Amino acid sequence: MKKIFITFLMVVSTLSTYAYTFTANANVQVTPTLGTVQVYNHLNRPIICSGRADGVTRSGLLYQAFIKNQLIYPNLFAYMYVQTNQMDIFRYVKPYISCHTI
Repeated sequence: MKKIFITFLMVVSTLSTYAYTFTANANVQVTPTLGTVQVYNHLNRPIICSGRADGVTRSGLLYQAFIKNQLIYPNLFAYMYVQTNQMDIFRYVKPYISCHTI
């Protein structure tokens, strides 16, 4: 019984009770030829983010930018850039970003 109790305490003490997953609110700036997506870590611990940014042009073409397992330290940013040419400007850029704490 004592071994079971010690094993239980070790398992509980090693689990991170503060780790969670969330959808990040990203800032998006769109110029005619460049879409910039900015993710800010407002927490007091590092986070890891993955996601993509979809930029749709005037003619309907889809341009994408990706980040995968990007480590963002507290009070810092991560960026994604989507670019097109001057003849086919962006209509909108939409981000899809999921993050989790470490």
